[in-house]
Amino acid sequence: TRIGFVAQDVEKAAKESGFNFPGIDVPSNDKEVYTLRYVDFIMPMVKGMQEQQKIIESQQTTIDNLKSEVKKLETDYSNRLKKLEESLGTQAEK
Repeated sequence: TRIGFVAQDVEKAAKESGFNFPGIDVPSNDKEVYTLRYVDFIMPMVKGMQEQQKIIESQQTTIDNLKSEVKKLETDYSNRLKKLEESLGTQAEK
């Protein structure tokens, strides 16, 4: 037995995505078998990981910005609460 991708699945995925993947050798007759050249997977995989990294970095920036906004709101609400408590304390003394 062997491990790896099923060549027919790779061929189908490439066709569905419109990608002309050169790493598939399609049999020309019933005696031949599908084969894959794994070296041809390297560049598409690297490109895919680069694209994912850009998405991750963008999402991390969004998360960091949202955390900063939440921190600002917490500080603002805390200051407002203190002022309200001080105001109520002053009014209670009168």
